[in-house]
This record gives sequence, C-alpha cells and structure tokens, in this order.
Amino acid sequence: MVVAAACLVASAAGVAAFTSWATRARLLDVPNERSSHQVPTPRGAGAIIVIVVAAAGLWSAYAGLINAGLIGGAALTIAFISAIDDARPLPSALRLLVHFGCAAIVVLALVADGREVWSWGVIVLAVLWIVGLTNAYNFMDGVDGISGAQAVVSGITVAIVCLPLHLTGYAVAGTAVASASGGFLLFNWSPARVFMGDVGAAFLGFVFAALALQIGAVSFAAGMAVVLSLWPFLFDTTLTLLRRMARRENIFASHRSHLYQRLVIAGWSHARVTLVYSAMAAIGAVTGVWWSIAGVSGPVPVAVWVLAAVLYVLVLRVEAAQRSSHRGGANAAVR
Repeated sequence: MVVAAACLVASAAGVAAFTSWATRARLLDVPNERSSHQVPTPRGAGAIIVIVVAAAGLWSAYAGLINAGLIGGAALTIAFISAIDDARPLPSALRLLVHFGCAAIVVLALVADGREVWSWGVIVLAVLWIVGLTNAYNFMDGVDGISGAQAVVSGITVAIVCLPLHLTGYAVAGTAVASASGGFLLFNWSPARVFMGDVGAAFLGFVFAALALQIGAVSFAAGMAVVLSLWPFLFDTTLTLLRRMARRENIFASHRSHLYQRLVIAGWSHARVTLVYSAMAAIGAVTGVWWSIAGVSGPVPVAVWVLAAVLYVLVLRVEAAQRSSHRGGANAAVR
C-alpha cells in the first residue's frame, strides 16, 4: 500500500508539473486529419510513468526483491528511443531495430537464468512477442485514457498473480505501473489535458511483455493471466493488422481503422470507448487470475474468445446504426 500510494502521488504531481511545463514550452500534439483530438495538447507525459516505475525498480533492487539490471536497462532504452521519436520522428526501421535488440536482451536473460529449457523456436517467438506488444500498445494509444486504464488493469493483475508465487519484486513492479498509470490517468481522462506519447506507451508495452514472460517462466498460468488482461489491445491490433494486410495496405502508414478508432468515428465518446475496453480487459484479467490461482487446466479460457466476438460485433452494430442514422437524415432532408 505504501508503494502504491507513493507512486500514485509522485506520478500525479509529476504529470501536473510536466503538463504546465510542456504547455509553456509549446511541446504540443497538433491535431491533423488522422487525430482523435481537436485542440493542441501537451504530449510525452508518459516519461513521468517511466521515472516513477524506474524509481520503484531501484528501490526493489536495493531491498533485494528483484534483480533486473539488464531487463530494466532494456526497458529504459525503449523509453529513451521513444522519447526521441516523440520529439523528432525516427525511421521505423531504426525503432524496430532497437525494439528487437532490447527484446533479445530480455529473452537471453531469461535463457541464462536457466529455469527451463528454451528451444530456438521458443526464443524467436518470445522476441516477437515482446516486439509485437511494444508496438501494439503504442498503436492503441489513440483515445483519451485508454492506455492508462489498460495499464492500471494489467498492473494490478501482475501484482495479484505474483503474490501467491512469492514473486515480491514483480508484484512491486506491477503495483508501481498501476499506480503511476493511475496518477497519469487523472490528467489523461477525457477530455485529456496531456497525452502519454510513445515514451510511455512503448515502455508500458515492453514492460508488460517482459513481465508476462518472466512470470510465465515460474507459472505458465500466471503469465497467461497477464496476457489475458491485455487481450483487448492484442485482439484489436492483430485483427486490424490482418485486415490491412488482406487489403494490401501499407501496414506502416498511419490510419484510423482500429476497432476503437472506428467506434469514435461512429460517434462514441473517448470516455465510453475507454470504459468498454477497460471493462473487457478487467473481465479478461479476472478470468486469468481465477485460472491461475484456482489451478484450472485446459486451453485459454473460452470467455475471452467470446468477448472478442462481442467486441467485433459491437463495432459492426455501432457502424451500422451510424449509417442508418445518416441515411435517415438524408431522406428527411430530401423530403
């Protein structure tokens, strides 16, 4: 509780100070035709989340709760390169090269730990998992509150599944991420006064991907609980990527075809979209925690697949209602 309170207060105070400074310095995200916001807004406050979580990590290392020198360094490298990208966009190839390098450091550290045998196929998949979630989290940071709320849900999930396993250091990490993200969310809830930026989103995606692997090396079910808490981001990104590839679109080009973006375009508010995604993430988290703590064996809980179908159908129905409303308005204008 002390760690949670300290991280929450430090994050809120830091984001408040950052917002004031960034506004005066004119470090603003100016809206364009692909933006979901309407007015220039300070961007990059995710750096405060990084600083608070890093401080909690240093405390954990000092207390002997965790030994994450290489992994912590890799996460901070992701934050650093993303901060540069926020200030001056970098080539996507360079960003991906750094992402792959940092992911390889995490996986090789786990291999060196020797808790289990890692085949080359598993090593490659683990690296792809980290790089994939790092970028997926970044892609999903497009409406007010959505990334911060997801971090709160997944951070709490990490803390809950780690305590029974006596992984105190990881539990502290999850608590720090959830609390720091909660402090940020106070300023990012719709209408947002500040944005997270790539520095926060990429960092969070990388941290959650690494934690899922580290926890999964101790308990597969506990690691999967973390993954299940992230399922809305994973499903939305994967489905959107597959749809764009099927349409032969440039997957690296900016777009507004994510499911959450389609809901906003169809008329939903940022707050409503964030609440729906957060609720679905929470259901996935509860399912995963129950699966982990109760020791239930079997495939990934069916509930998550049902929720994925519900989310997709929801988007189709909202879009259909919007088209019907537009047709009705056009017919009324003609009459």
